[in-house]
Amino acid sequence: LCTCFGPGFQQVGILVWPLLSSALFYVRSVRACWILPLYISLSLGGSLAYLGIFNDPYWTTQASLVVAVQFIGNIALLVPLLIDRLFIRRFGGPAHLIVFPSAFSAVFFVVSLLSPLGSWGSFAFTALGVPSLAHGVSLGGLSLINFFLGFGASVTVFCASQVSRWAKRHAATWTQVENTIEVRERLIHEHTFRRPFSGSIGCHPVSIFLYVFFFLSIYGSARVTIFGGTFYQRSVNDFAVSTQRVSCVVGRNTSDPWGTHFRLTEEALIQGSKMVIWAETAVNVYSEAEINQLINTTSQLARQYQAYIGITYEWINQQIPSPNQKNMLALIDKNGTVAFRYQKAHPVMGVESDVVAGPGVIPFVDTKEFGRIGGAICFDLDFPSYIGQAGRAGVDLMLQPAWTWGPIPLLAPRMNALRAVEQGFTLFRCSSFGESGVYSPFLDVYASKTILDVGTMNADIPIRKQTVTLYSLWGEAVGYLCCVVSLVSVLLLCVPFSILARLPASVLNFFAPGRSSVGFYSSGRSTDHSTFTQPLTYL
Repeated sequence: LCTCFGPGFQQVGILVWPLLSSALFYVRSVRACWILPLYISLSLGGSLAYLGIFNDPYWTTQASLVVAVQFIGNIALLVPLLIDRLFIRRFGGPAHLIVFPSAFSAVFFVVSLLSPLGSWGSFAFTALGVPSLAHGVSLGGLSLINFFLGFGASVTVFCASQVSRWAKRHAATWTQVENTIEVRERLIHEHTFRRPFSGSIGCHPVSIFLYVFFFLSIYGSARVTIFGGTFYQRSVNDFAVSTQRVSCVVGRNTSDPWGTHFRLTEEALIQGSKMVIWAETAVNVYSEAEINQLINTTSQLARQYQAYIGITYEWINQQIPSPNQKNMLALIDKNGTVAFRYQKAHPVMGVESDVVAGPGVIPFVDTKEFGRIGGAICFDLDFPSYIGQAGRAGVDLMLQPAWTWGPIPLLAPRMNALRAVEQGFTLFRCSSFGESGVYSPFLDVYASKTILDVGTMNADIPIRKQTVTLYSLWGEAVGYLCCVVSLVSVLLLCVPFSILARLPASVLNFFAPGRSSVGFYSSGRSTDHSTFTQPLTYL
């Protein structure tokens, strides 16, 4: 149930907490053979979360494909759970509190780099329901949010284990002593019945989790109310920025796509738009001559109205076997010249099997009216590391022609809006069969409209320079750091105890508190599979 309403089309973000916590507790507690039912449950729940992805009249329902992807993808989710299980069974020290969140974040980071689906399926997108937390992606990307979610689950299970052990231990003690008031008073006076958590409350794992939670919440709120140039209670005259009229044109699957798009484009230009872009693969072309004709017609309009026009086309080369198509975006500047051409770098798996991937370089051009303009197409924005090129290049306005279907518009526009928060640019998305919109680096929605057939979205958008973020500067540093921590955790599982026993006592205490190097060497392993051998004495 939690997986079905977790990181899918019907997100209930809060359910990710019991999902991860219960899965972590379950894997730690059961025999290895009983992990299989958890894997099946996660896979079936994930299948329900995305099952309607092909629920569209243009596609044959392919539920089996969704189920297969979930069963393959959830193997990755088992990796951090198994690493945590092995680590806590061998060591049991405070180090395990960061093992699961690091491995959890690292796995999804690696998947976003290597998977043909990019960042789809990442638990971090559940933070969209809590905007103040979602702003954390500007610090460390999706990896930081995933680490935070995993750390919350690890702390929750730790607290549950400590309370359970304390209750069982002292329930047994009560039954062993004489049931008299004098004995009870003496036991309480002598602190025989100790608190479940010893040590400084300020260093307790729950306190550390709350520190992180409040930091992310305060940062997210301050990013909207302070960092946007409004501090301290400045007048609107001081922070208001100029606007420009832009338009998105959608006219897919019409009997005359060329005529329809140029007609709608000219109407938008007459109404004062300084930029018009088309939705993804607006027209098909079959030769260089047709491409030149398309460019020339667009150039005439751009010069006539002194505007920027982004045209999209699918170049189908019928002279060669499949894959023989290129998904293209061309931006024509107000002088009628081609500012840049871009070829989609990440065709959608299965849907665009005939499309050739582009070279993977995000173009940009400097303009007087809009600042530095960059561009990528639809699915490209589901690869955060790839879009990092735009952040490093200082892009102010990012163009995204798109095409969606079925329930994908429920989630894809909001997922892509996080790229604007991560990289600090304004995102202009123009989509057929889905939501078109303009999204700010602060999660503001300047404009939004869903066009199902033929139509135009007009918007007056603020023109602002890129908001430099830590993520745009250091990229996937958090993701790589989590990979390093995870790798070290795995290596420690393979190192013989005879070598570990030579480490300094302070290091050993971090893995197995209250145990000397001699005791660590002689015992061979932690005797407590659920938690620390001496609860929180290390604090």
